[in-house]
Amino acid sequence: MKQLSGKRSKRLFILKIDLPALLAFAFFAGLIFFYLIPGFEKVMMDRKREMIHEITSSAYSLLEYYHSLETRGTLVRDEAEEQARSAINTIRYGEERKDYLWITDMFPRMIVHPYRPDLNGKDLTDFRDSKGKTIFVEFVKAVSTTG
Repeated sequence: MKQLSGKRSKRLFILKIDLPALLAFAFFAGLIFFYLIPGFEKVMMDRKREMIHEITSSAYSLLEYYHSLETRGTLVRDEAEEQARSAINTIRYGEERKDYLWITDMFPRMIVHPYRPDLNGKDLTDFRDSKGKTIFVEFVKAVSTTG
């Protein structure tokens, strides 16, 4: 009888102490994995989008500056375009300053790429990323539809 009572008290101990602790741990683990981490990831992606938007706006202002030099007659069109390409080519951002901007036209043709100068002037219609997607064609489609 004592042995039966001992097993029962051990089960009660597990139900009263271990089970609530295990449930609390599972709840907090679920909270972290299903709420906090996705929320943190969203905030980080939103910040990255905002940073890229600001950098793109700055680059656009730079291009407007060179265009104004051309329209005022300070530079001829070829000089303004070359200086604008050169300026965009040197822009780096990000923590390690490895992120960059490039310019393509609506064809799509690469105008300037800082890390792949072999692409400059090339038709990128058939250029595919590692997943087989024609990314530069997709960029042109996105710009065409959204302005």
